[in-house]
Parts: sequence; C-alpha cells; structure tokens
Amino acid sequence: MQQQTHLVERVVLIAEIGSTLAGQVAAELAAHHFTVETNGHCEGAVDQPVGAVVLVEHPSAIDTLRDELERPLLPTLVLSATSDLLPRVLPLLDARHDLALVPEGIRVLGWRLRRLIEESRRTAYVESRTDPLTGLLNRRAFEAQLHHATESMAPDEAVGLLMLDLDHFKSINDRLGHVAGDRVIRAVGNLMRRCLAPGDPIGRLGGDEFGCILTRHDTNSVRQACDRLLRDLSALDVPELGAESCSVTVTASAGLTFVGPAARMDDLLAEADQATYEAKQRGRSQLVDYGALVDAAKASSSDLRLQHFENATRVATERLFEMITLKSRRLVESARQEANICSLTGLYNRRYLDARVSREIDRARSESRPLSMAFIDLDHFHVVNTTHGWPTGDRVLQRFATVARGNVRSTDWVARYGGEEFVIVMPDTPLSSARDVTERVRQAFASATVDSLDGSRVAATLSAGVAQWQDLAGSAVDFVNQASNELLRAKGAGRNRVE
Repeated sequence: MQQQTHLVERVVLIAEIGSTLAGQVAAELAAHHFTVETNGHCEGAVDQPVGAVVLVEHPSAIDTLRDELERPLLPTLVLSATSDLLPRVLPLLDARHDLALVPEGIRVLGWRLRRLIEESRRTAYVESRTDPLTGLLNRRAFEAQLHHATESMAPDEAVGLLMLDLDHFKSINDRLGHVAGDRVIRAVGNLMRRCLAPGDPIGRLGGDEFGCILTRHDTNSVRQACDRLLRDLSALDVPELGAESCSVTVTASAGLTFVGPAARMDDLLAEADQATYEAKQRGRSQLVDYGALVDAAKASSSDLRLQHFENATRVATERLFEMITLKSRRLVESARQEANICSLTGLYNRRYLDARVSREIDRARSESRPLSMAFIDLDHFHVVNTTHGWPTGDRVLQRFATVARGNVRSTDWVARYGGEEFVIVMPDTPLSSARDVTERVRQAFASATVDSLDGSRVAATLSAGVAQWQDLAGSAVDFVNQASNELLRAKGAGRNRVE
C-alpha cells in the first residue's frame, strides 16, 4: 500500500519566550505537517512562511499582536488564552485573520490554519484577475479569456469582441473629481453585468475602456446585444453623484470585431480598437463593426491604416484641446478666488465683502427680504500678539475662522474685515435669528483654545454687534456702521458678549 505524502509548509509562531502553551501549539502544528518557526519572520528565506499563529496569553501581548496584524503579508490565526482578552483582540482582526480560544482551539488548530491559508490563496488568485474598482476582469485576465475564445470557438457559434470607450470621460473627472469618475466607472461595470449574458467575459482594459466577449448563435444576435448595451448606457443614472448627476451624461463609442478561423488575439484587439476610434470620429455614442469598415475601405479604395492614424490623431488633438481649455478655466477661477480670499484665514476678504454686501442689500430691497449682519472683534487681541507672538496671533485668527465656518448656516457667509475684525452676513435672516447665530459662534470661540509656539494654551473671546438692514439705512457703509455701533456697545458693556 502506497504511503500518502503531505505538503510541508512553514508557519511563524509568535508567543512569549518559554511559554508551555506555545510548545503545545508548535507540536499540534507539526502534527499537521507544518514546519514551525518561533518568533521569526524570515522574509529573506527561500521557503517563505505561508501563515502565522499569534498566541495571546496576557494583556501585555496585545501590542505584539497589533504589530503582527499590521503586516499585510500573512494570513494569521490568533489564539487567545482566556475569554476576557477577546474584547481587546476582536477589534484588531479583519478578513485575513481567524480567532480561537485555547485549549479548545488547539485541537482544531491545524485545520483552521490550513483553511485560512487556502482561503487567502483563493482570494489572492481572484484579486490577481480582478480589477479592484469594478470587480470585472482585469486586462491580463480578459486577454486570457479572449485567447481561449480564439482556440475553442465552435463552428456553429458567432463570437464577437466588443471594445467600449467612454466619451468625454476626462471632462467628468475634471468637473466633478476623480471620486465621481470612479463612481461612473463602477456604474458602467454594473450595467454591463446586467445587460450582457451571464457567461460573457467582461473586463476593464484600463482607464475608461472596457471589453467583452459575446458568444451567440449568429452575428446579428451579437450586434443586437451590443446595440442594446449602448442604449442602456446612454440612459445610465448614477445616483451617488447627488445633485450634480443631472449634468452627467454617460455615452460610449464602441468597436466590434468577430473571431474568425486562425484569429490572433493581438489582431482582434487592434481591430476592435480601430473600430472604436472610427466610432469617435463619426460623432461618438455609436457602434462600428470592423468588418463593415473593411468593406467600405475596399469599396472606396482607401487605406484603412491611414484612416485609423488620422482618427487617432484627431481624437488625441481633441483631448489635448479640452485639457488646455479646462486648465485655462481653472487658472482664471483660481486667480479670481485668490483675489477674493484672505490667504491667512481662508475667509472672504474686504474686497469681496464690499462688493457682495451691496448686492445683498439690493436683493433684500427688491424682494422685501430681511438681511442681518454681525460685526465681530476679537477681544484684547493685541495682548495675544505681544505676549505670545504674532505667529500665535495668526493661529487665533485661523481658529476663529474654523469656528465661524462650523457654526454659521449654509446660507451665511463670513469675511475678514481687517486685522482681528470679521463680518458675518446673514441673508433672509431677521435680527433675532441673527443674534442666535452670532451667540452660537461666540460661545464656540470662547470654549476653543490654541496652542502657542511656546506650548502654552491661549484662550480668546470676541465681542459682536448685530444689526438688521432697514430701507432707511441707506448704503452698505451705513449698514456696516450700524453693526459697528452695536459692537462698540458690546465692548463698553464688558466684552465677550453680543449686542
């Protein structure tokens, strides 16, 4: 009778030196055909460890456990000597880890560790084939599926390669940010799963480019499936984009080619890519069949390679123009923002305040809406500067800006009037509500502290005057003066108050 052989693999055992329990664990691992190395990692060894076991016998071992679990390399089984350690151990674990109590856990130690290692290997294999953003096949795995399709196609099947490239996707990234762009990519991947047959391999080939292999009973069925996918894509809704999703239209240009006898994978990818560029040249959001493209070129005696070069050049030029245009807009917007923003606090500056207050008054007058303003001055600010230094004074100003932004409403806006003086403008707000907002800011600032450069804590307060605009108040200067007079009353009444 032939003796069964076992695969011997090395694992790392992390335990207290001299632990009797660690010896039992090592013996159990050896019985399950593991080679055990105690308290080592051996990154440079030829036979790398396939897993780790961490034995936690005392609370002092929690730090060791935390350090070991931060290593993203090995699936790890944690053995806890007592149940009272579990509340401290459990929050440290994730899907790569398993947990057992000893001594009961020792009896199933080898089986649990082997299962954990195999699950880790399966996960690693899937991850090596999967695009992490969409969960579709990555390019390497997709090309392997395409290569298989070229070798195993049945004579009564029609196999099409569809390449799909999102239209103007860069503008989505540039307008809404890469987080929104990623959401669009995921939504497209999910749509392709829903629209295509369960057995159709689908892959993200890179960036905003996708591919799928469609096997049907004839070529017309393949084309119909591709047309249906493009129609559904043009109606795609991405709710995660929120209010801005109404401005996002997702379309794609697609190229289709069919797998023929003795077809080569590289040639199929090149054909589908060429058809995709032709779709972009024809106005985007459409499907181009490479076979029809070849027939048209023969009929017109045109050079298909030259045509592809011209299409690719034209698309590249369009993308470059869009990039330059967007960058120019951003530079103009950045310059405009810098002209209106206080560089120290990030609040609006005096220039912006003077221009916008007049517009707020015009709106309040024409629409008969209330408008209120708080004029704020930080109390004894010169003492902060002379006692702790001007850099600490700058920190106090920045802290006020943070507090103010966090305690006003979304309709209010805050500006730095000059020095340690600030203004909160509150549209559609009567005097009583404006006082409540200002009082909330005052209390929050009074409870905030700043660390000075010498390490001491600096506390500051503010005084504020609140006024509501009246039609008799006249100009913006008169309105500011109203609030300023109330501020003087607050300072005269003892500071750290709102009048």
